[in-house]
Amino acid sequence: MNIKPSEDELAVAVERFIDTYEDFRKAAKRLMSIMDSMNKKRNQELEALSGNSKQIHEFLIQIMDDKGQIGEKCFGIKCVAEKEKEQG
Repeated sequence: MNIKPSEDELAVAVERFIDTYEDFRKAAKRLMSIMDSMNKKRNQELEALSGNSKQIHEFLIQIMDDKGQIGEKCFGIKCVAEKEKEQG
């Protein structure tokens, strides 16, 4: 029984590996681009929260506990004008 691959089989395997690697590299590059875009959007939203504090007063966060149950937590955000009224 001859288990030694032929040069043609090796060439085909190398070509498939290179194609698969290139596909993976392209997918990874696309994923990084998507993640970068999402990060920029999140930063813009956070900037809007801090820079334009009247825009959002309250937001809701869904959480999952250790048992897999989904709960909700509400966090309030006071706008700058309200803080200034309280202080002044």
